[in-house]
Amino acid sequence: MEAPQNYKVSNILLIQNSITENEDDYIIESDNEEQQTYETDFAYLCEVLDKAKELLKESYNKPKRHLWLKNVRKNFRLLEKMNNDIKALENRRTMPKTWKNF
Repeated sequence: MEAPQNYKVSNILLIQNSITENEDDYIIESDNEEQQTYETDFAYLCEVLDKAKELLKESYNKPKRHLWLKNVRKNFRLLEKMNNDIKALENRRTMPKTWKNF
C-alpha cells in the first residue's frame, strides 16, 4: 500500500515551500527586534562611555587626582582587554596565522 512516487514528491515540495515562507516571515520580525535592541544598547553604551570620559576630564581639576585615578584605573582594565581582543580579532581576519583560520 505505498503511495505513488509523484504524490510523495509534490507533498514534500508543498511542505518545503510553506516552511521557507514561514522562516522568511520569522527572520524579518527577528531582524526588526534585533535592530531595535541593538540601537537601544548602542545608545546606552555610548552614554555610559561619554559619562566616564566626562568624569575623567573632571578629575583633572581634583586636588588628589593621582589617588583618584589610581583607584579608578582598575575599572578600565576590562575595557582595555575588550579593545585589545577586538583589535586582535580584526588583525587575525585580515592576516590569518594559518590556512585553518580562514
